Amino acid sequence: MTTTRQHTSPFIIDGQAARRLVRLPLDQPPFPEAKLQELLFAYPELLPIDELEPAFSPMICLGREIPTPAGPIDLLYASPDGYLTLAETKLWSSVEARRTVVAQVLDYAKELSRWNFEQLDQAVRKGLRPDKVTGGGILDIIRAAGVEGFNERTFTDDITRHLRACRLLLLVVGEGIREGMEAMAAHLQSSAALRFSLALVEIALHRIDPQQQWPLYVQPRIVARTTEVIRAVIDIRNASDAVVTVSMPQSEDGPRRGRVRITEEAFFEKLKEKTDSEVPRLVGDLLNALEALDLRPEWGSNSVSLRLDDPVGSDRQYTALVLTSDGSFYLGWLDRPARDGYNPAIAQEYLKGVCQLLGSKMDRKATGTLPQDIASLLAVRGEMLNLVERFVSRLQADAESRRE
Repeated sequence: MTTTRQHTSPFIIDGQAARRLVRLPLDQPPFPEAKLQELLFAYPELLPIDELEPAFSPMICLGREIPTPAGPIDLLYASPDGYLTLAETKLWSSVEARRTVVAQVLDYAKELSRWNFEQLDQAVRKGLRPDKVTGGGILDIIRAAGVEGFNERTFTDDITRHLRACRLLLLVVGEGIREGMEAMAAHLQSSAALRFSLALVEIALHRIDPQQQWPLYVQPRIVARTTEVIRAVIDIRNASDAVVTVSMPQSEDGPRRGRVRITEEAFFEKLKEKTDSEVPRLVGDLLNALEALDLRPEWGSNSVSLRLDDPVGSDRQYTALVLTSDGSFYLGWLDRPARDGYNPAIAQEYLKGVCQLLGSKMDRKATGTLPQDIASLLAVRGEMLNLVERFVSRLQADAESRRE
């Protein structure tokens, strides 16, 4: 038996009737490839960045058709912290596009890694820029976006630093991504996890009435992605056949075992700037120990939340601990297990135990604690792990008893 993976048509239910949305093909009017670029140019939030690399969020579009020696980049975005995202839009009806697109975006990454801020700024000025930007340079675009807390003084240095390290997010965006493309991305990941992140994103467009321009319903889907990042040297030869050679340097000691995402690297870099030089290693060890207790790290742009998947098998998670890149930690949202039917005494015992151990103060709703210096947590690592283990095991036992 063979299976085909595809988007089925979603429905809109208004309380009276269910109306099927009409799928719009991306390889013909009203949405050829150029129109898809325009859509992603105007609405960067359509790309699922928070699920891929939160450090790259929020994304501000710097322009379309940005020239490089390897060819024009379809779409280029920047975050206020200087992280760059390259998006290449492709329609999968083209056999050559399926064969070359991954090598193409890798070639763009290789070229950009040789640039500094001034070279990138010159290229952006030659591309198609947002209409509302008068000056046309990168700083003009970021200023026009009105990002709160934007640090212009460090932004240019951050971009150059990330370019030199090839810390880039590469997206291939289109419709009907074929298994061959997924296999190519999987091959890259199995051969070596690259310094940049690569993801294949499928976009499905729908309307209630095909004759009406709006509203337009957009359904993004992450088809494949690399999940781990380390340093690598990339040599691309014969790009038309998508041949990529990756050479790996000697391994380096870091705060975490194994390979990590760019967002995780960014977290530890910020933590190192804010704390003692030994703290990142100790926090990395703590995260490894917490993962061994069935907690899953969820990375944000400036924090990591340690979460337990609901033991009864729902799609909910319960947060046991939050660590921030400014060198603090806190508990939060401990009322959620009780709202889902768990014994409320489990979370309350955990909260009170942490407050007693660390002298923490509860928040206003008594569902967590106020932020506290992470050094105090590291000083009682063993006792804290015991409290977390008891919290997790009691939730799991309660879930098991509810199944019986």
